[in-house]
Amino acid sequence: MQVERDELLCSVVLAFVEAKVEFASQLADYRQTGKMDFGRLDRFVEHTLFTLKEDCHFLFRKNTRHQPTEEITGEGLFDICVGSIFHELMKIKENVYQIEYYAPLYMAMGRLAEKDAAPSYERAFLEASRKIVRRARRNLTSDLTAAEELFRDAADSLKMMLCHYTANPLLARTLIDEQEKVRKCFGIDDVDELLAEIYAGKLDDAHLAAARDYLDGGWYKKAAREAKRVLDMDPENIEAKEITRKLSGKLESAATPARNDGE
Repeated sequence: MQVERDELLCSVVLAFVEAKVEFASQLADYRQTGKMDFGRLDRFVEHTLFTLKEDCHFLFRKNTRHQPTEEITGEGLFDICVGSIFHELMKIKENVYQIEYYAPLYMAMGRLAEKDAAPSYERAFLEASRKIVRRARRNLTSDLTAAEELFRDAADSLKMMLCHYTANPLLARTLIDEQEKVRKCFGIDDVDELLAEIYAGKLDDAHLAAARDYLDGGWYKKAAREAKRVLDMDPENIEAKEITRKLSGKLESAATPARNDGE
């Protein structure tokens, strides 16, 4: 059971990282073009964010849902942030739908109402439809800013939460494997910045955990790489030396599985 929870936690971490990067991409496109792709946004909300929200609820919410608790936990804060992000993006999706699908229809119908002989109810419709579109555009701008702030808050709470999960054997490996996305998500130059924060400055512990997990999984080149990182920081590290010793024969053996040749 613990193995499954460890795996799900790392899956949630990666899903959040990917969601934050994807949202940043969509937001950048919007700020450049003034438009959002409703289809892309719909898939993001209904699949990516919905799954992330549900997995967070499963992992972090207690049975006493919606009831006051005796303490505020990092898990609870992250869960709330993710849930808020989902509902904020639902609002954004509705505004984008109004702008992308209804605004052109309103404009076409409005041109008929601008004729001199148009009855008063058509002119009233024109004014009402213009208000709807203006409101959607105004709300979209403010809701995107709110969602951006929520993603930042969630990222901060995630970092604080992960400090309590360093015993998870998959954590360091997941962050290292996905370091390009991790760097984008947290706005850092090197994944070691995040690892140092999570592992209380003990980078050798983080890379040793990754080396151990790579070795257990049969990813020998990656295990050797991480063991070397540890020895560069702590040349006398006994476990890193032992991992290196175990790997020396495996890497030289012609029987090494093909999957261990990749990085």
